[in-house]
Amino acid sequence: MATAQHRPRDEDEGWRPTGADKVRSDLKGLMRTGTEPDHSFITPLDLQAVWRDDELFREIISGQLTAPQIDQLRERMLPFISFAVWVDAEDWLSSHLLQLAFGNGMDNTESLILPMEREALVAIGLPEPTISQHWKAQYAFIPAIIHVDSTEEQQLDNHLLRLPITDRNPNKLSSGCSTIEVNLSRKGC
Repeated sequence: MATAQHRPRDEDEGWRPTGADKVRSDLKGLMRTGTEPDHSFITPLDLQAVWRDDELFREIISGQLTAPQIDQLRERMLPFISFAVWVDAEDWLSSHLLQLAFGNGMDNTESLILPMEREALVAIGLPEPTISQHWKAQYAFIPAIIHVDSTEEQQLDNHLLRLPITDRNPNKLSSGCSTIEVNLSRKGC
């Protein structure tokens, strides 16, 4: 899965990695690619590990974030924030996210849950060229949820959702956590 173009790293000019560079590097290291790069995904537990340091939120989004706001972002918005950093939109995060998520003294984080249509991402101010090129990358941060305790067939309504599976065997699927026997199908694919 391609990421956006990142800033040049010229050691002679005193370049130092930013918090966003660290997050991108961590995400890349934890991304599970499976058999096809376009099916890459990262687990929710891995996202939590990447964002465990409150100071990353303050550096990338706003130094004025309160501990309760960071907790809300960590609980509800790690996929969205990770996607924005992945596509180099951290400038947008620092100038827009605080107002969109917590403007008017209200918790508006529910309106920023992935997946979002390309037009909706552009409507909230994310850079159109970046979104046009990379909007499908958001699906790496929201892999499909497979209910292993269900005996009924599970269908995925969105064909862009990525199955959290790294190996394919006709009888068993190996995920990032375990090997399970499942019966999966996709609607409209």
